[in-house]
Amino acid sequence: MTRKQFVAALKQAVLNAPSTIYLTATENLYKGLWQRTTAQLRGELNIDQKANPRDHFGKYALIYTRIAEEVSTDKLGAAETVPMPVAMEIVWEVAKMIGRQAREVSESLGYDLVTEKPLLPKRKPET
Repeated sequence: MTRKQFVAALKQAVLNAPSTIYLTATENLYKGLWQRTTAQLRGELNIDQKANPRDHFGKYALIYTRIAEEVSTDKLGAAETVPMPVAMEIVWEVAKMIGRQAREVSESLGYDLVTEKPLLPKRKPET
């Protein structure tokens, strides 16, 4: 349901929104939240290029994606009508904000939230 509300908020906030608005917003969301493009996520998840990455996300990645969509939906609703670049900036800023928390959780758990693969150990600086 969150994704449908996100799409509806985008369409309502941007007058004459192009049919690609959701693809563009999703790309901004993934880049800000996961620091990866949709194509990169598909590669890391080892899924077909037509598959939806979020259908293969780990449980926490899906939760953080939903949070980013929800917050973006609320902020877009509060903005009322905006040009497309402003709407994309709202999505980008929200995704970056939620992404910081997601990275902190990922480091705490020791695995990538999207793929659920272990994180590489951090290198100690050479002295």
